[in-house]
Amino acid sequence: MNASTSIRRRIGWLIGAGALLVAAAAVAVWLLAGSAGDVPDAGGEAGSAGTAASEEPPSTPGPLPSAAPTSGSEVQEPTGDSGYTLPPVTSSAPLVSGPLPETASAQGHLVEGFPEDVVPPMERSTVVTSSITSDEGRMQVTLVGHVEAPAADVVAFYRDRWSSLGLRDLGGPDGSVAFTGAYESLTLAVITTGTGVQYSVSAVFRIE
Repeated sequence: MNASTSIRRRIGWLIGAGALLVAAAAVAVWLLAGSAGDVPDAGGEAGSAGTAASEEPPSTPGPLPSAAPTSGSEVQEPTGDSGYTLPPVTSSAPLVSGPLPETASAQGHLVEGFPEDVVPPMERSTVVTSSITSDEGRMQVTLVGHVEAPAADVVAFYRDRWSSLGLRDLGGPDGSVAFTGAYESLTLAVITTGTGVQYSVSAVFRIE
């Protein structure tokens, strides 16, 4: 092998090696450029985080236990009359207690043992008949009377009386009224006659 051939081979190797180096450098540059595009910008991330933080609603601290109430925060006391009234309280104890009187009846006056405090004759009236029927803790009474007064006055007299005892008014048609309690049931019927008003009371009592 002569000297010229050896020189040409060395030049060929140098050229090939240089080409390989150039290609390797180009590949490295391409890889670095791609990696840089995938990495998010730190400034952008900070800006996004700051924007997200600014979009969150501000938190409102709750009232401290020792804080004084502000206007409108306290419950106001009711003022004025609402127009609502509670219904009368029904009697929870029997209005009649034992021992019960014997069964009996009378004309012109009240029979002995008649519960006059619950079923009294109307003022300025005449007792026509009265009766009591007792049986094992239960007593039924009747009262028929006559009075020269308007029928409405008779109804008002007994309605006021029974309401004051805590009995519940059940109402009734004209000329009648009914009341009830936990142990009692009372009715009143009124009839207008040519000489006044005749009224009839019927009541049932239990002692337990």
